Amino acid sequence: MKDLVSLQQVIYKTIEDIELWQDVLQLFCKLTGAKKGIITLRDRTTAELVVPADVESDLSSPLLYGFSNEEIGGYIEHYIAFDPWTEFEKLYHPSTPFALSKYVKYEKIVESPFWDWLEPQGVNDTVVLDIGTSSPNWVAMNLYYDGQNPAIKRKILRYTAKFQSVMQEVWALGQKVRAAQLEPNRLGYFLDQQPDPSVLLSPEGKIILANSKAEQLFNAPDTIVSRAEAEIIIQDKKLKKQYDNIMRLIKDMPGAKFDEQLDLTTGDFSLSLALIEKAEDQIGVDKAARLLTIKRLSKSIACIWETPGLTKRERQLVEFIANGGRVVDFSNSFNLSKSTSHFHWSNVKKKLQVTDRSEIVAKHELYLKEV
Repeated sequence: MKDLVSLQQVIYKTIEDIELWQDVLQLFCKLTGAKKGIITLRDRTTAELVVPADVESDLSSPLLYGFSNEEIGGYIEHYIAFDPWTEFEKLYHPSTPFALSKYVKYEKIVESPFWDWLEPQGVNDTVVLDIGTSSPNWVAMNLYYDGQNPAIKRKILRYTAKFQSVMQEVWALGQKVRAAQLEPNRLGYFLDQQPDPSVLLSPEGKIILANSKAEQLFNAPDTIVSRAEAEIIIQDKKLKKQYDNIMRLIKDMPGAKFDEQLDLTTGDFSLSLALIEKAEDQIGVDKAARLLTIKRLSKSIACIWETPGLTKRERQLVEFIANGGRVVDFSNSFNLSKSTSHFHWSNVKKKLQVTDRSEIVAKHELYLKEV
């Protein structure tokens, strides 16, 4: 009884210190007779191991107990390809703990290349259970033992079933605590790496942080998305209605069902809204930040001398000026009198609503940037 209390206490301490999961694995092994334990990220579709970069580099992790560096290295580099258990962890998600010997018999294990990894460790079976989610993966706990001893198997199944729901709750709380402890500049760094104007929003739609690209967009003279203090202001009525509806929809939707990016488009702008990570507090209140990405759409514009209404000669003149020429040079190049060239130039200014050559050059440079 005392050991069970100690186990539960250590499980709760992992909320503040993720490295204490190693102690949890050790206590499970002590209570049940299991020899080794591991907590891993698994791909939600394939159940395959997601190997963190630090584990791959130094072969150590606070989520391991009882494994040597050589054993972990051998598994990652070679034996992972022969692991016969992964297929059944995919087919039968361990919502409740089960032993893999239920699906892969001892005789089959002995005949497989995987046995070369298992036998020296004195283990031939494992109990697996789901202890949490780390989007977009799930978190597996595996306890390894000698499957020839049925008493050990029964103990592992009994104790993991007893503590599974507690561990799931604690894992989720630990993730939230770790997220809250992130340095503010980490979020700023994340936003600054986004290629487009991006804003972090609270569940209420208030601006938490905006990257420099977003601030520039907010202040652009032709923008339809701006800010007033912590509020997003959308001038386009159609887009604002869509945006308000989407924010309302996400707020009313359980976090588990919102796992996709939502896109809104109008005119020259596209808005994308996504959750950074699903998160609720202990009573289920939504705490997840929203990532709002704002894009200017590429305009399907023609070069300025293709503006409708220009005559052939006027188009020639506009193209000439757009590429840096002067009206007087145009006269010489096309063998026109100065008065004729200036007559065409006068018509061009009226049709294009410009006052001098620099405006045509500027519009042409903008076109070149967008094609």
